Amino acid sequence: MTDVSRASVWRSKRLWSLLWAFGLLALTLSLVFKERAQVAQALPLLWHADLWILAVTASCEVVFFVLQAVAAFLLFRLYGKKTRVTALTALLFIATMINEVLPTAGVSGTAGFIYWCERLGYGLRDSLAVNIWMTVLSYLALVPVALVCVRAVILLPGVPGRLIANMLELAVLFVGLIALAIFLVYRIAKRMSHRQNTVAPPLDMENSTGIRYYVLQRLMRIWRRARAFTASHTTRELSKEWRQARHHPVPLLLSTLLLASIYAVRIIMLRLCMHAIGNDLSWSHALFVYCLTLMFSVVSLAPTTLGVVELALTTTMSWFGVPLPAAVAGTVLYRLSSFWLPIPVGLLCQWTLGKQVNWRAKSDS
Repeated sequence: MTDVSRASVWRSKRLWSLLWAFGLLALTLSLVFKERAQVAQALPLLWHADLWILAVTASCEVVFFVLQAVAAFLLFRLYGKKTRVTALTALLFIATMINEVLPTAGVSGTAGFIYWCERLGYGLRDSLAVNIWMTVLSYLALVPVALVCVRAVILLPGVPGRLIANMLELAVLFVGLIALAIFLVYRIAKRMSHRQNTVAPPLDMENSTGIRYYVLQRLMRIWRRARAFTASHTTRELSKEWRQARHHPVPLLLSTLLLASIYAVRIIMLRLCMHAIGNDLSWSHALFVYCLTLMFSVVSLAPTTLGVVELALTTTMSWFGVPLPAAVAGTVLYRLSSFWLPIPVGLLCQWTLGKQVNWRAKSDS
């Protein structure tokens, strides 16, 4: 891909992110203006929020990243890499910070995670494989969340129930398309790697029609060799990862459980935020509210969760009987810890890791 094409792709992604952000902002402002009287009642609740409970909520956000770091630590051990949980926690903070500053549907955070893993000496290939494993296992950890959403369809008949049912249908379709794409890539690569005619026949220069024929034959030979190499490499890498999954199921299972446990941490954070403003949201309602909000943010396919989570969380809490002022105040406090807190922490981690890497490079030289 040339520099011009890369720039055009980046501009299109940035334009899509800006359009999505402006659309969400317009929708949020219209809803706030429509319910401005009740939204104004949320300001006293925010002003009198319990600061100690909010401090505990912020510490839970750190636990949220530590659990993911332990899962990444176990996955790196599959490839014989010695890592540190503290460094991986810092990397995850950095990746989240980049995702929130540069809303590109997780691509920027993934690139940042792999870049810093490479700088810390974890290896490009292994860092990429661990990132892919964490993504796949995170989707597997969503199965209990989807089951909770199915239960919510029964509890919330009418318009909310139909909306949740449509969301679940989109989620099933999305997962099915991803699984189908992975299967097709593997089958096509395997079929191409077993083809016998991967090398062009020898050239007959006496019967050729000139330099044009020779150039075309050379290009076809290069294309066939590149295609054969790509197919065999893809098949080999997928087979290697499958062997890792078969021969080391325990670390993968533990990583999946750790990635599923982060949702429990977020449910605790949500309940703490509601308790800080004097609203005792029950554990069952907190479970339903968080799972529904998470699924809405997943199926939205938005380049960022900003705006999506705020609207979904406020709406779902109102479905379960939470007054709108308390729902707005609880959402603001929850997003302060879950969305805005990782930005300054990620910047601090990036500055600290950068100093460590530079100091190590100078000492080695």
